[in-house]
Amino acid sequence: MKKTTIASAIALTLMCGIANAGECAMESSIPTMPDASSATAEDRIAAIQSIKAYQAELGVYRECLGERMANKELPDAARQAAVDEYNKTVDLETEMVDGWVAFNDAYQGANQDSNS
Repeated sequence: MKKTTIASAIALTLMCGIANAGECAMESSIPTMPDASSATAEDRIAAIQSIKAYQAELGVYRECLGERMANKELPDAARQAAVDEYNKTVDLETEMVDGWVAFNDAYQGANQDSNS
């Protein structure tokens, strides 16, 4: 529950930051991990696919932010907003990876008997 709340708060912050990032837009929110105790192998694969898709979108978004950061024609405040937004995406991705690790560890533990 706590991770979901934190993820929601970061996602909201990220979405609010879009206004300051100019023309760059991130439309997706952080993928949620399935319940490890009841997840199937298909759920795990779907989670991996969601993570990969999200990371691909983050890459495009960061590329746009990078262009704004490097654009000397923009005011310093606009370039700094792009830097700040970029840093938020790093925090968000780190949280997503932490969520994956926690899910995968629990999933592996819950399915240990069936993997033997």
